[in-house]
Amino acid sequence: MAKSIRDRPEAANNRSELGHWEMDCMESGKKHRSTLLTMVDRRSRRTILLKLSSQTQSAVIKALDNLENNLGPEKFKKTFKTITVDNGSEFLNWKEMETSSFDKDEKRCRIYFCDAYSAYQRGTNEQINGQIRRHIPKGSLHQSSN
Repeated sequence: MAKSIRDRPEAANNRSELGHWEMDCMESGKKHRSTLLTMVDRRSRRTILLKLSSQTQSAVIKALDNLENNLGPEKFKKTFKTITVDNGSEFLNWKEMETSSFDKDEKRCRIYFCDAYSAYQRGTNEQINGQIRRHIPKGSLHQSSN
């Protein structure tokens, strides 16, 4: 069963330690299918932007797999303890998002879901997305080969 934001560790809620992230997708526009995956650490506000070819479950999982492959499984687990997402269709496959690409019996992180229609529960990510929109307007991303 998917985990609610209400079950998220207190360290994520009170921003007392690094490693608790908020994640969202920003679609380029209706004509273009390119998407930015935005990830923001709740404590440091460190932001990671990844360009996806589409706003799909498989594209998000591929991006997480690539991040884990680049960092290695141990560093990934330390860097991404929890990730909080909204209820978008691109995040529905939370089990695979949590599963390590190195060992299918290991979790690489914990995924938590906000309540429906509660974007404020990922407020840091929403603020960052607004800032990104000022510099990368809708429709300005082009389809990539990823």
